[in-house]
Amino acid sequence: MRFIDLAVAALIGSSAITGIVAWNPRAGDAGAQQFASQESLRDELVEFLRHGGLAQFLQSPSGACLRVSEASNSTFRLYATIGSATCGTPPTPGSPNATLSLKLVPFVVVLVSWSPG
Repeated sequence: MRFIDLAVAALIGSSAITGIVAWNPRAGDAGAQQFASQESLRDELVEFLRHGGLAQFLQSPSGACLRVSEASNSTFRLYATIGSATCGTPPTPGSPNATLSLKLVPFVVVLVSWSPG
């Protein structure tokens, strides 16, 4: 009976050690970091809209394209599709981004903010 108790204790101990080794918090940290980056990008996108307003897309789509290009910097890039026209640099595959679609009367505006880092 004592050998069975020792065998069960060894089995539980080895499975606990295996679980600790297999559990890797880095994957959760990477996910949290990506969510934080997306939140920051979303806030920058909302600030861009708050500063320029929706009227900028209706009054002058070409002027809105110019503002989209001017809004990009080293940490924040902006890409827009205004109807069939595109403005700015599209996001690189795998980069964190935030997307906002606006259905305006004459066309659809899709704004994508992304981080080059």
